[in-house]
Amino acid sequence: MIPPAGEKVYRFGVLLSITLLALAGAAYARLGESSSECDTRYGKPDSIRIEEGFQVRRYHKRGVEVIITFWKCKSVEVAYRKLNRELLSDDEQSLFLDVNATTSTWAKVDQVAEWNARNPDAEGDANNHAELLEDIAAFYLWDREDGRAEASYDRRDGILMISDVAHLERLAARAEAEATEAPPAEETFGF
Repeated sequence: MIPPAGEKVYRFGVLLSITLLALAGAAYARLGESSSECDTRYGKPDSIRIEEGFQVRRYHKRGVEVIITFWKCKSVEVAYRKLNRELLSDDEQSLFLDVNATTSTWAKVDQVAEWNARNPDAEGDANNHAELLEDIAAFYLWDREDGRAEASYDRRDGILMISDVAHLERLAARAEAEATEAPPAEETFGF
């Protein structure tokens, strides 16, 4: 039986969308890629800088700004944002997450429920925490099911950040070490 013409158009549209998403995904960076792989994918970076021992490269491609952080020549964090500063659609977020899923999948984290579970005494006191809960709700979070990456999307500025968990642990250890360092001795000039 021959399907109605409208169904053919629908099937073609779905197939075209899947194909375009697959081709677009091939154009975007993945965690673990080398700087030379990213340069091949994007061309010459718009800028390269060193921040606290990490190399950070900024690229743009197909209307998206891509900022990649490298540690020991491998990408450990990738941030995506539209050049026109519009918010990423759910499909665009999914595309970038899928590109960085490797053989794993992403699970969305319910931030508000998690906060309420960790703060059971505050759950009934929602008025005092409304601003905090609003800030929490402004972020989408995902955990990669293999436990090796996390992602966050800030709906206020449209930045999707995908990070290697080992990189996040390095940053946390560095911050903790800096916080526990003894403050410099105050000079008293003999008084």
